[in-house]
Amino acid sequence: MHSVLQQIPALGNQWLGQAAKWATREWKQIRNLRIQSQAQGGNPQAQYRLSRLYESGELHPPTPHTSLQLLRQSAYSGVAAAQLQLAFKYKDGLGVLPNQIEAMIWFRKAAEMGNLQAQFQFGQGLALGTGGESDLAHGIRWLQRASARGHLEAAELLDRLTHSEAVDIQAAA
Repeated sequence: MHSVLQQIPALGNQWLGQAAKWATREWKQIRNLRIQSQAQGGNPQAQYRLSRLYESGELHPPTPHTSLQLLRQSAYSGVAAAQLQLAFKYKDGLGVLPNQIEAMIWFRKAAEMGNLQAQFQFGQGLALGTGGESDLAHGIRWLQRASARGHLEAAELLDRLTHSEAVDIQAAA
């Protein structure tokens, strides 16, 4: 009898663990249904979140292209995070054909919405001539914006660009 009493705390902890797992699964299912409903209703933020759930594998999309369609709808509706993700898809050729010009268009849209990572990517692309001719002055302005907001890579690239620019001017003189 003493051994049965000793097992009660362990069984209680096991039961609590199972209950917590069940509650978490139920909460995620309710959350996912709410997001799906909002996305179908045309909510751009929900479309973006649903797209991310499909891409993460947490939910299975009805078709292989559903995630990309939702991401595009959200990006066209002005969701900066969706614009940034779409830009990276075009930059890296993830689910779409690589297209640096299209990537720069979406980086610009997200940068103009204030997305810090997009400001860096757009400034870097302009400065280095990604998807077209280099526009160093315009690229530096975007890198300065990102750097001023604390983006370390932007500050480092800005430092390299302005240092190499100074060296080029001195060499020409």
